[in-house]
Amino acid sequence: MRQEDSQFVEILTKIRNGNILKEEEIQVIESRFITKEEVQSVCPEGIRLIFTNAAVNEYNHSILNREENKTMSLASDVFVRCRNAEQENFVRQKLHKMRADNTGGYELILVVKTDLA
Repeated sequence: MRQEDSQFVEILTKIRNGNILKEEEIQVIESRFITKEEVQSVCPEGIRLIFTNAAVNEYNHSILNREENKTMSLASDVFVRCRNAEQENFVRQKLHKMRADNTGGYELILVVKTDLA
């Protein structure tokens, strides 16, 4: 989507280039901020810009948890080169405590929305 507001386009260009914004430019950007509650009523399907991966995961999980039609799939891990069950158990416990960004993006539990209508 193209921006028609030339002032806003200029501000976005400055942000993209890493330039410091003037106080009035910051105010223009901040004037477009709305609360989480307002987003849910005004634009529930809108795109969100979220600062950290942890906050993204939290948001995604909150959306999926509200879904009624979902399927949960528990990871089925296979370990190689473990010498015994005790060692495999130790490795499994360490793996299950890891965050998805340390496991190639794989979650222990994958939640999938099942009604695509």
